[in-house]
Amino acid sequence: MITLLLLSLSPRVLPIPGKDLQNVYQLRTPEDANKIAEQAAGKNVVIIGSSFIGLLFLFRIIPKLKSNMIITCQ
Repeated sequence: MITLLLLSLSPRVLPIPGKDLQNVYQLRTPEDANKIAEQAAGKNVVIIGSSFIGLLFLFRIIPKLKSNMIITCQ
């Protein structure tokens, strides 16, 4: 499973356990997007956050994923 954190453009890290695990990524740069797309292929993906750019990225990789779940906050 891959966890993708789609946060705002300003750098911030969620204060949650596991944020530093191997399969947890933050999407900030095009290089991040390429690495995440490569690692996520064929896997279950959990997305935390709903930034516009992050969701556009998600829609690009959905066909390559086994499954996905989006978690948002209001």
